[in-house]
Amino acid sequence: MSTDAESQARTSDLGVDPRRAGAIFCASVSCNDNNECTEDACDPDNSICVHSPVTQALPCNQQNSCERFACLPNEATCSYVGPLQCDDEQICTTDACDPVGGCFYTPNTKPCELMDPCALGRCSDGVCQKRGVVNCDDDNPCTVDACGPEGCQHDSLANGTSCEDGDPCTVDSICAFGNCDAGSIVCP
Repeated sequence: MSTDAESQARTSDLGVDPRRAGAIFCASVSCNDNNECTEDACDPDNSICVHSPVTQALPCNQQNSCERFACLPNEATCSYVGPLQCDDEQICTTDACDPVGGCFYTPNTKPCELMDPCALGRCSDGVCQKRGVVNCDDDNPCTVDACGPEGCQHDSLANGTSCEDGDPCTVDSICAFGNCDAGSIVCP
């Protein structure tokens, strides 16, 4: 780097007022160093280009939309900071990333939950839609099965209510505390 005296002598030899030399220099050069992680400027007092590292994180190197790079504060390099997170928080879309276009969300047909605990939901056109009702049958002949605000409910039938226990060798089975108790055995 030249001293101020040398710079003034050089510009004086060229017939330029030393006070205007820096302004002329800065007007005649491009200080772009093609580094997106530096702030480029011209210092007219010293007739030089200055390339200072950025002071806050900035995205850089956007050649692949699915990878995130950033100029880190006070570093003049573009650093890998991780993959792009493509999550739209919608159960009815499949989230993906295209290196050219970035995030995209494709409607799917997955099962989904509706606000109604008695409804079966399935995704269609990116939205959870009702596709049937919940089957609350618990295969217990001594309960009344229904769906309510809390979902499936299985209320016990009264003790002594006749029931079929599924065993062909028993008769007169009855409900007791929500279970079908075997009646008399009729098979030898």
